[in-house]
Amino acid sequence: MKKCELGNRPAGRRITGNMSFPPPMSMKFIVFCVFCGLYSSLATAQEKDAPVAGNAAPTPIALDVGRGVPLRVIVTGKLRFKENEPVHARTVEPLFAFDREVVPAGTEVSGRIASLDHVARGRRVAAILGGDFTPLRDPRIEFDTLVLKDGRRILLQTQVTPGSGTVVHFDPAKAQKKGKLATATQTARDQLDARKRAVIQAVKTPGKVERLGDALLARLPYHPQSWPAGTRLNAELLAPLDFGTASIPAAQLSQFGAQPAGDSTVHAYLITDLDSRTATKGSAVEAILSQPLFTQDHHLLYPEGSRLRGTVVQARAARRWHRNGQLRFAFQSIEPPATGSLPAQATWRVEGQLESVEVGGKDKMAMDSEGGTKVTSSKTRFIAPIVTVMLAGRGLDRDRNLVNGAPTGAIRSNAGGQAMAGAVGFGLIGAGIGQISRPVSAAFGFYGAAWSVYSNIIGRGQDVKFPADTAIEVRIGSRVTPQQ
Repeated sequence: MKKCELGNRPAGRRITGNMSFPPPMSMKFIVFCVFCGLYSSLATAQEKDAPVAGNAAPTPIALDVGRGVPLRVIVTGKLRFKENEPVHARTVEPLFAFDREVVPAGTEVSGRIASLDHVARGRRVAAILGGDFTPLRDPRIEFDTLVLKDGRRILLQTQVTPGSGTVVHFDPAKAQKKGKLATATQTARDQLDARKRAVIQAVKTPGKVERLGDALLARLPYHPQSWPAGTRLNAELLAPLDFGTASIPAAQLSQFGAQPAGDSTVHAYLITDLDSRTATKGSAVEAILSQPLFTQDHHLLYPEGSRLRGTVVQARAARRWHRNGQLRFAFQSIEPPATGSLPAQATWRVEGQLESVEVGGKDKMAMDSEGGTKVTSSKTRFIAPIVTVMLAGRGLDRDRNLVNGAPTGAIRSNAGGQAMAGAVGFGLIGAGIGQISRPVSAAFGFYGAAWSVYSNIIGRGQDVKFPADTAIEVRIGSRVTPQQ
């Protein structure tokens, strides 16, 4: 084989062979390239093992409905007050766990009357003075079973209190609201109201004839107690409900606990008892979200169970001469619930103003543009004292016999007038006892008239009362920096 020689070689050195070897500097370059290749392969493997930000693993969330959450139900049939009497009802509003509905409106709830409890002495005395000698009792109801539409039965432990179907709403900016947020808020409210109406319509509350019969029965001095179909109740959970676990994509939680948008509306319930007679300016008020709050593109902001904190802004107790109480409160912060699956979030300062509130069935409430509430009294309350005074005077009338239209000296019985006068004070019992004599009927009548004048004109007005579990809507206005 032909020898190969390199030119410009140093004197005394001769390299022979069929190839030439790289100089020492070229060997260092090869080693460097091999090292870079190994490092690049290792980094690529680590990137493959690491999750991609957009494809992060879903977060497991426990779907629990916590202790203290109220179930709002409507009784589906007439309920007679007897111990162990079965009670059947349906949910009026859906129940949520974290970000989803777990119990739809219209779900069946069953229980029983556990006992019949004595009423307060003041209420008992007032009933007797009104001619009702029925030994009044309040039923203590326990709902123990929730029947889902798929047939599953969930055991309940509840504490039941009277509910209400009357909601006072004030929307000062309704005419000015524009945009997708306002439309979405109104659409959600309309859908919820439609579902409530559907459940109530399915219950078929008593007709006019049945209501008239119940009203006449209640006027008797002794009568059985009952509730009609359509009675609203709040069943507060004494133990949490477990609906399993859900895996929520990371993208859905990308804005969890973030700053809520202005003019967002949240549904909540009070966990603080409020009474204009005892509340003071600056006292704490807290509420819990009963439904989750989402962004316009359906990213979860605040789940069910998030907490609103605020204070009483104004409180005025009711006073004599039928001056009613006033109450205003507002919320200053919102925070999501603590959950082990998600990191702790900041508490955002907000300006939460009352937009609607559930009130007692007999209460008439008004709400101003700043969320202040007060009991309103109808002008017709002045009619009752005038009528009762006129009826009481009928007990003293003397009707003379008429002959050919002319009065004679003979006096006939004034049974009708004496009955009306007696009924003013003591109902049907007063109407019967009033037949004994005119003075007795007149005494009953003027007693009833005096009580009517006192209660409608001279006495204290009504205080604003919002017990715990009262349903509210809060509009979140302007926002500031988060509270750490």
